Amino acid sequence: MAPLQAADEHKHDGKKHDHEEKKVDVTVPEGAGALWAEIDAKHKALSQVMASKKMDGLHVAAESVKLLTAVVPAKYADLAPDKKKRVEGQAKNIARVLDDLHGEGEEGHWDNVVKKLTQLEAALKIMKEQINAAK
Repeated sequence: MAPLQAADEHKHDGKKHDHEEKKVDVTVPEGAGALWAEIDAKHKALSQVMASKKMDGLHVAAESVKLLTAVVPAKYADLAPDKKKRVEGQAKNIARVLDDLHGEGEEGHWDNVVKKLTQLEAALKIMKEQINAAK
């Protein structure tokens, strides 16, 4: 298992932000199945944090999902080039959506946070479909 750490600086609303926020450390499971189980668990935690409409925990939950989904393309190195490109694209989309979600949460725009969660779920679904279609 390889540990990953989020940077202190991140972007949302197209602007860089440097926060005094808790560093996020996640351990990447070795197998692809275990990785998806961890992504699903972190996604569920993110949904629960958002349901509470409290900023506490939003940064950690969002960054955890972002870090884990960023390594998905590497776990499926044998994908056909077109599928790999789509999976890599979805990983980038997920990172962008999570940065935006985090920013909207900081601003207290919870209606927009819910929209971003819907976008995240759609991107995760597309990523999984691309991988499953290649099997």
